[in-house]
Amino acid sequence: PEMQLIYEEDPTLLVTTVQIVFLSGSADDPKGKAGVANIATELMLRGTKRRARAVFQSELERMGASFGVRTAHDHVTFVGQVIKENTLPFLKLVQDALLSPRFANSDFAE
Repeated sequence: PEMQLIYEEDPTLLVTTVQIVFLSGSADDPKGKAGVANIATELMLRGTKRRARAVFQSELERMGASFGVRTAHDHVTFVGQVIKENTLPFLKLVQDALLSPRFANSDFAE
């Protein structure tokens, strides 16, 4: 799979906005299991293997950041925004969420 990074810097802005797009969405849900992509991506925002949900959310808040996800038919977009001076710690947190999601059994019970 090919990955493309598009980067634009605007020194006049006080925030950094990040969008990460995966070219796979609800159309790729297994037959008879509609909603799997949506559920899985929402759960990725509920903590990581190293950070419980409350810790993950607290770190976002302390950075002045927000991080969310939108699932469409043919893609998934993670969108985040953070105060500019916290960009690198924010990107490390996003990396942790995307590469090491927690996926706790209790999340599936909800």
